[in-house]
Amino acid sequence: MEVPVAIVVDAHSDLLNDILGRRAAGQRKVLETIWLPAMAAGGIDVRVTAIFSGSQYLPEMALRRALDLVAAFLDELDETPGAALCTSHDEILRTTAESKRAFILGMEGVEPLGADLSLLPVFYTLGVRVLGITHALRNYAADGAFFVPKRTGTVGGLSDFGVELVEKAQRMGMLV
Repeated sequence: MEVPVAIVVDAHSDLLNDILGRRAAGQRKVLETIWLPAMAAGGIDVRVTAIFSGSQYLPEMALRRALDLVAAFLDELDETPGAALCTSHDEILRTTAESKRAFILGMEGVEPLGADLSLLPVFYTLGVRVLGITHALRNYAADGAFFVPKRTGTVGGLSDFGVELVEKAQRMGMLV
């Protein structure tokens, strides 16, 4: 396998929300017609895609939203021979050596997990390898970032659940 001199990685993309919205409107091959050409134009080989559940889905619909995002993405991958979901370094190298675009699933905030540590292996099985504990909101795992200078409750840090989550994710080989 020939390894390229450099692999360009976009470590954060909200393409999953775009794909889900377009597919809901009846569009297909969104990856192939919109995202892959943009990646090629920008010289991007690998893209980390963010599973993000906005505040309108919290708390109970965050899990459903995350699963809908992943399902739409997996459908797109089935329709797009020039793209692959990668779950390891070797898969990324193989995919890019084949001149395909590599995608890594990541979570932007662990709201879809709620306070249920047993859901982490489910998302791992779906291909999630990057875990961003919080985005802007506080969740069961940690404090978030606030857009206004108003704070309530304990300031900053991981909760006990968050510590357990990070430890489990590390044991599973996830990037936290």
